[in-house]
Amino acid sequence: MRDGGLLGWCTEALVKLDDAAPGVLARVLTAAPARRQAIFAALATQEEKVGPYSADDDLFPASFGEVIRHGRSSDILRRAFGSIPEAFPTMLTQIGERPLPCAKGYIALYSILTGNDARAADALRGSGRIADLDGDAL
Repeated sequence: MRDGGLLGWCTEALVKLDDAAPGVLARVLTAAPARRQAIFAALATQEEKVGPYSADDDLFPASFGEVIRHGRSSDILRRAFGSIPEAFPTMLTQIGERPLPCAKGYIALYSILTGNDARAADALRGSGRIADLDGDAL
């Protein structure tokens, strides 16, 4: 098992979010991989303190919990990132069911798709399964 619990680095954040909006953790555990990865990516924005919203002292905005619990993948991603590149949800499905080893990987993926390096984005699209991205390399 990875450090951090059942779902790695996002376990603690999900438990806190479930305290604020009961049912979130169960929803994550039963979600389809695309929706689950959208949730992990949204949590990565909180972990890395990027994106259009911010939280007060480790508490998530109530609306964030509601979006996680009831929203579609695209709703979750828009709530976390604002605008999302068309390829982002598809790229997230290439990760699988488990979260990336660290939150920075999700931010790196988003940065690649929103950046000006079309070759990097094309390489990722054709790479098959995405297992890790080094966020420090960007």
